[in-house]
Amino acid sequence: MRLVLQISVLAILAWNSNCEEPHGKKILFLLPLATKSHCNVFEPLIDGMRTKGHHVTVIWPLNKKIPSPPNMIEISPVSLDEFVGQANPFQARTMGKWAAMASWESMFLRTCKQFYEHEEIEKMIQTPQKFDLIIINGMLNHCVLGFLHKFNAPFIYLTTLPSPNFVSEIVGNHFPHSFIPSPFNGFSDEMTFLQRVINSVTQTIVKVIVNFMYVPKMEALYKTYIPDAPDLTDIEKNVSMIFMNTHFSMTYPRPLLPDVIEVGGMHCKPPNPLPQVSLKTFY
Repeated sequence: MRLVLQISVLAILAWNSNCEEPHGKKILFLLPLATKSHCNVFEPLIDGMRTKGHHVTVIWPLNKKIPSPPNMIEISPVSLDEFVGQANPFQARTMGKWAAMASWESMFLRTCKQFYEHEEIEKMIQTPQKFDLIIINGMLNHCVLGFLHKFNAPFIYLTTLPSPNFVSEIVGNHFPHSFIPSPFNGFSDEMTFLQRVINSVTQTIVKVIVNFMYVPKMEALYKTYIPDAPDLTDIEKNVSMIFMNTHFSMTYPRPLLPDVIEVGGMHCKPPNPLPQVSLKTFY
C-alpha cells in the first residue's frame, strides 16, 4: 500500500506542482475497454487515491460494488461480457497471435460505439465535469481520447503490459529492436542477427497496423460523436507520463526516460494468514 500511496502523490504532482490543496481532487479513471486482469492493475491505484480523500470516478467494465465505496462513482457503459463476448481464450491461442490481433479491430469498434451511446457517457459529453487528473488504460483505448478532449485535464497512461513502442514513443522513449523482443516472436533479449531482423520487421508491422489501420478508424469513430475533437495524435502527444506495469527484475532491461515509470507489483497485496486446518498445521 505504501507504493500505491507514493504513486498517488506522484500522479497528483504530475499535473500541478503548485497544488495548494493536498486532498479532495477529482480524478477520472478511464478504462472502459479492458479485461478483468487490466482492471486488477488499476484497482489498487483507485483504492489508494480514494482512501487518501480524493474523489474518483471510474469508467470500467466491472459491475458496481455494493455498497458503493466512499468517494467513488462507478460507470459501466460496456460490461465484461459485452466486451469480450463469447470469445474462447483457448481457441484464440490456436488462431495464432496475428489472427487474434486482427480480430481485435471489430471488437473495439463495436464496443467503442456502445461506449459513446451509453446514457451516462452522453450526459458527460453534453455537460462536461471538471477533473483535475485523468488516468487512462494505455492499451488500445484510442477511441476514448475524443471523450478525454471534453475535460481539458492532464492525463496519464497506465499500460497493463510492458509498454509497446507505439505507446512509449509518444514521449520519445524508443525501445531498441536489437535487444527488446516483440511478444509476437518469443525471443529473449539475446538474439542472433537473424532474430534481430525478424524482431525489427515484426515491430515495424505492428506499428504500421496500429498507426495506419487501427488509429484512423478509432479517430473517425469518436469524431462522429464529438465532431470538434482534435486529431488523435494531437491529443495523445499531450500525455503527461506513462505508468508501465513492469519491474526491471521481471522483464528484459530497457532504457526508460524520466516520464516512463515502472509500477510493477502495484496490484500485489500482503498474503492472508493460512487457516488453522492447513499445511501450516502439519509444518
